[in-house]
Amino acid sequence: MSVLIIAGSIIIMLCALNRYRKCMSLIEEVHYSKNWKLLLALIWFFIVAYAVYGYSLIAGYQISNQRSMITAILFLGSVFVFFITNLNHKIFSQVAKLNKEIRRHVDHLEEEVKLRTEELETLSVTDNLTGLFNQRHFYRKLEEESYRANRQNGQVFLLLFDVDKFKDYNDAYGHLAGDKALQIVGKTITESIRTHIDTGCRYGGDEFTVILPDLDREQALVVARRILNKLNEYDIQTSMGLIPCRGCDSKNPKRFLKLADQAMYAAKKEGGNRIKLYMPTDEESTDETTNNTNYTNAAAKWSCI
Repeated sequence: MSVLIIAGSIIIMLCALNRYRKCMSLIEEVHYSKNWKLLLALIWFFIVAYAVYGYSLIAGYQISNQRSMITAILFLGSVFVFFITNLNHKIFSQVAKLNKEIRRHVDHLEEEVKLRTEELETLSVTDNLTGLFNQRHFYRKLEEESYRANRQNGQVFLLLFDVDKFKDYNDAYGHLAGDKALQIVGKTITESIRTHIDTGCRYGGDEFTVILPDLDREQALVVARRILNKLNEYDIQTSMGLIPCRGCDSKNPKRFLKLADQAMYAAKKEGGNRIKLYMPTDEESTDETTNNTNYTNAAAKWSCI
């Protein structure tokens, strides 16, 4: 029975030696530590000790100081277990450190991806020349603000304008000068409206829009006049159409825009550099079911401001 136990112990240590070699094949030589070398020495010690002890049992030899030898084997066995535990602790510590580093890098990459995504989203709705929002964002925001105004029984104003005789200006001074003028318009809009509340957009070419939620007629006119007067300081004249939206069709913002466009061209026909305010009259038709104003067939009162 003792011989079988010794034989089993030798087989176990040989398996441990094989595992050790596989571990070493995964680790660069520069990462070898004294603990690993001592572990190898202990493995070989146990293999030799078990072999000698087993041979003595089979041959019937009596080993002197047999008790001391067994005591030494047991002591070194505890040392062996200690080094195995210590090595595992170091390995797990390194794994934990690596996991922490990986997590930090992953968090950093996720933050980078988030920032890049936000940048791409911003670029997708931003006009490169003026820094204002583009037409795509305009329609989305107009629908959103119209829906909110309807739901809260509020009002939103839409200001639409273009630069008077902009084509002639481009022909006379060149497209670079024209671009500079458009940049001035964009900067003026940004400085004249409420940040994170109003929405300034370049609709296309020299046409611009400003969405003004939660303002009454006089407040909306103040914003329009501010933009008009500031642009006049740069010798830039504009024709503006201003229209309120109360109970308008939030799912069809182009109908709302069409009335602002009519107001803008009415201002242009009267010489430009002015604001035309579209105010629905009492005779306009209203859908009682949806409480939406029918702007298409409505009569309107035009005011030149």
